[in-house]
Amino acid sequence: MTRAGVKPAWLLGLLLLAATPTDAWAHGGVPAEIAALDAKLEGDTTDAERAARLTERASLYVRRRDFAAAFADLNEAYDLAPEHAAILYERGRLFAAVDLATAAEWDLSGFLALEPRHVKARLARARVREGAGHIADARADYEAAFAVEPSLDASLGLGGLERKAGDLDAAAAAYERGLDALGDALALRVALVEVETERRHYDRALELLDALIAKAQVTADLRLQRAEVLAAAGRSSEAKKERQDALAELDALLKKRPSMLRRLSRAKALLALDREEEARPELLEVVEEAPDLDEARELLHSLRERR
Repeated sequence: MTRAGVKPAWLLGLLLLAATPTDAWAHGGVPAEIAALDAKLEGDTTDAERAARLTERASLYVRRRDFAAAFADLNEAYDLAPEHAAILYERGRLFAAVDLATAAEWDLSGFLALEPRHVKARLARARVREGAGHIADARADYEAAFAVEPSLDASLGLGGLERKAGDLDAAAAAYERGLDALGDALALRVALVEVETERRHYDRALELLDALIAKAQVTADLRLQRAEVLAAAGRSSEAKKERQDALAELDALLKKRPSMLRRLSRAKALLALDREEEARPELLEVVEEAPDLDEARELLHSLRERR
């Protein structure tokens, strides 16, 4: 491998150190997988073996969002075995995680030059390029990934890209092609419903939702989405009934088995029924008890902005 590492390394290291949380090991100490690699790295290894283990450990560090440690491992691995292609892949993913798009694309491109059929690397570069606004290049990567291995990620990525670019026909085609290749994928059907609604193909959107509702054990979220389609089509009384039915189902479910996700859905149903004063305390409790639910935080923020 002749590609040099991204320069200047010390500057990138400082950026990664700043992005690393100070409490990386605050929850339960060093994970067992990392501890096992630590032990192996203390033994006698060849340069190639050590580089492979450092690269593996770096991947685990990235998952833990300990970016500085990951960067240090990958730099050492590259010094030991620059021909080890996986180093470029993991370093590209690391740079993508901290929004260093140019460095991420550089390393992922280097890896793909060696492993052109690596789907995960292709999708990772597509997302980096999309985030940087390089739409045509991102589209090419999503298409290439799908051609190698049709997948939910490739289909959703390409469809989402086309939606952002404002080409709803192309987005619908991407989702339809994904469904043809993968069979019945819930996330693709839901995404297609949204696009068909935006295209004002209301009958097609309702057809897709009705097929999902017929198979689902819990239908409340699907009914809320069905209500949105009906409302967009000007069928307000039917939309209201769907929301009321969804709320009744959620109330019954919550009596049997409380759940933060179901409480969030209940709050959304209340908001859709213009019962904001009831939805507000529900959202407050969800955010307090499940702060990782981004949608709940965003809904609560939007309610506060209205005041």
